[in-house]
Amino acid sequence: MSMPSSNDHEASLPAFRSVPGGPGKVLDCTGAIVRLISSGEIDPRRRIGEASLARRLAVSRTAIRSALEHLEAGGLVERRPRAGTYLRQISAAEFSDAMDVRAALEALAAGEAAIRIRKTDLRKLSWLAEEVDRLGLRRLEGEAGVAAELIDQDLIFHLTLARLSGNSRLAGTLQQLRLIEFTLIPGAGPNGAPRHRSVPTHREIVDAVASKDSRRASRVVRLHILRTKEARVGRTAGS
Repeated sequence: MSMPSSNDHEASLPAFRSVPGGPGKVLDCTGAIVRLISSGEIDPRRRIGEASLARRLAVSRTAIRSALEHLEAGGLVERRPRAGTYLRQISAAEFSDAMDVRAALEALAAGEAAIRIRKTDLRKLSWLAEEVDRLGLRRLEGEAGVAAELIDQDLIFHLTLARLSGNSRLAGTLQQLRLIEFTLIPGAGPNGAPRHRSVPTHREIVDAVASKDSRRASRVVRLHILRTKEARVGRTAGS
């Protein structure tokens, strides 16, 4: 499979691994593009070409166009008149604001999920939490090649929790808010240095939801997200 020519002015895209459920779905295409963005493999200075993405993901340009529209609505990319689609770069302040909104909404979702959750859903959420925490530990230990899988599983965990609230509008809004996180370097503060502070694990989130205590679930999730924000931008987050 040939790479785009330098005259095409499109971001060079590496071969892409298939995502669960097959690449033919718009959401799979969206997830694939997010993974390329989060790994730094899409250059924000170069146009994101629909044709290049379609070739890499082996899907139609219509599917790519729909995925890019979804990412544009989430604030991750922008379409410039007569120039094409580019990765949107945001300020730390905008990122911080988005995380504050996410913290409030996901806390609400977690509280509702704690009231509604069934045993089968709890088992699924528990399994996802163990996967995310396991991958997170491997990444902290310096293991290479786990970032993409960690991104996938973390997204699935939090979106599953949002859907378990039973509020589809809330879940949809949270899905859009998650996209903006991939415009900053993961785990880095303003000077590029990792910052560490105790962040509630995904296992702790599941335990809080399982307790059926909506206030506890809301509190733990809110702290998880605000501490994550602090780790990403080095700002002091409230608890």
